[in-house]
Amino acid sequence: GPLASPTARQGLSYAFPYDAYLKAAWRGYAKRNYGPLASTLLGYDPHMFHYTTDLNKAKALLTRAGVTPGTTLTYSYVSGQQYFQIAGELLQAQLQQIGITVKLDQLDQATYNTMFNGNEAPGKRPNIMIQRWWPDYNDPWDESVSLIASSSAGSAGNNGGYYHNTQVDNLLAKMKHAGGEAMRRYAAEMQDITSRVDPPAIWIDEPAQVVVAVRGLKGLIIN
Repeated sequence: GPLASPTARQGLSYAFPYDAYLKAAWRGYAKRNYGPLASTLLGYDPHMFHYTTDLNKAKALLTRAGVTPGTTLTYSYVSGQQYFQIAGELLQAQLQQIGITVKLDQLDQATYNTMFNGNEAPGKRPNIMIQRWWPDYNDPWDESVSLIASSSAGSAGNNGGYYHNTQVDNLLAKMKHAGGEAMRRYAAEMQDITSRVDPPAIWIDEPAQVVVAVRGLKGLIIN
C-alpha cells in the first residue's frame, strides 16, 4: 500500500512523537528503541542512526513517497493494551497536522493474532500494525530473524508487514553462525539498514520490567 517504499516509512519514523509516547504510555519506565535489537543484547550498535520527531521532514518524505494530504492509513492494535492505543492516538494526532488521516482499528487478541500471523496478502492488511518481541537467547540473530527476515512473513514468523530486503536477509544468514567481531559487524550493518535506510517499523520503546515488592520480602530473584 502507500507505505511500501522505504521513503514513506522514513517519513513515518520522523512523524512519531517518541518523548510524548514514553511519558504518556510508560510514565518513564521505558526508553527509546532504535532498531530490531534491544540495547542490552550482544551485537547492539549504540552508534546507529536515531530518528527524531520532525514533522517538516516527515511531510517532505511522505509527499515524495506519494503519501499526500488526504491519504487515509489504518492502524490496528489489540484492545486492552493501553500503550498500543496511546501509540496509535499520538501518531494519529501527528499525521493529522500534515493532512493524513489515521483510522484506529481496535481488535481482540485472537482476531489480531490471526490477522498478523496469517497469510493475507500485504495489500489486504492494515497499513500499520503494532508488535512486541524479545530474544530467547543473548543472540542478535535470534532476536531479529522472526521480525524482519523475508522467510518469516505471514504464518512463517512475526514479519507481519511482509518486510523484504535482500541485504538484510543475507546479513541474517551470515549472522546465524557467526561470532566475535564478524557477528558484530554483520549486526551493525543490519541495524543501519533497518533503522536508517529501509526501516521496517517505527521502533518506539524498550520497556523496563518493574517488580514492586513489600520491604520485608527477602530472597526474591527476578528471572
